[in-house]
Amino acid sequence: MDLKDLAEAEGLKHAGVGWPTCCPPDGNKGDIVKALLRHSQKNQAKEPAVVYVEAPVAAPVAAAKEDETAHWASASSDTFEKEESSKDLKIAIHALAKAASDVVRMYLCDFTALLSIADTMEKQTLTMAWSSESSKEEKALVAYDEETGAYCVLKMSRQTSSKDVGVGIISSSTKKVKLKVNFKCAVAKNQAARDMCQELMDKAAGDLVGLLEKMTIFEAEGN
Repeated sequence: MDLKDLAEAEGLKHAGVGWPTCCPPDGNKGDIVKALLRHSQKNQAKEPAVVYVEAPVAAPVAAAKEDETAHWASASSDTFEKEESSKDLKIAIHALAKAASDVVRMYLCDFTALLSIADTMEKQTLTMAWSSESSKEEKALVAYDEETGAYCVLKMSRQTSSKDVGVGIISSSTKKVKLKVNFKCAVAKNQAARDMCQELMDKAAGDLVGLLEKMTIFEAEGN
């Protein structure tokens, strides 16, 4: 395309109008080039200016602080006492251990993964110092199933006494053994609850009774 064709395409040259008129003063090659340049500059001036504004980089939104309060999907707790008596202290203790652990098994019927704590409780009950004159002895146990988030914890408090029964010159002593149990079972709903369960498991070999009191696990039961 030569200059004249370009000038016509751009609308500078109209039919019936001479080149000197369309591209003054003489309508020669130089004048046509100047006319095309002026035409191009006018068109650019008509186009709206595009302003690029750099958007400020948004500050990273801080992640919401994880809830540090333990929440539970379900929870149940109870305090119960079991008492057995016999002239034979061992018989009374065995009967008591079996009766108390059966109650715990009943509570854990929906948490089969935790049932082993009832067996451990029965064995621990047998090893308590029932013949001691000390009025207080406490033991605590905890079980936790990481897969389901279920945990249970219990505290056992030993009580024992003897009662002399006499008929004439014949006398005998009846041994009475009593066990108080604080029991709680729950299912962790968030990570804070799972962390609490894991902390109990990690410190189970230490002073678990003291830890339970510090964490007020059985506070609702008034103990």
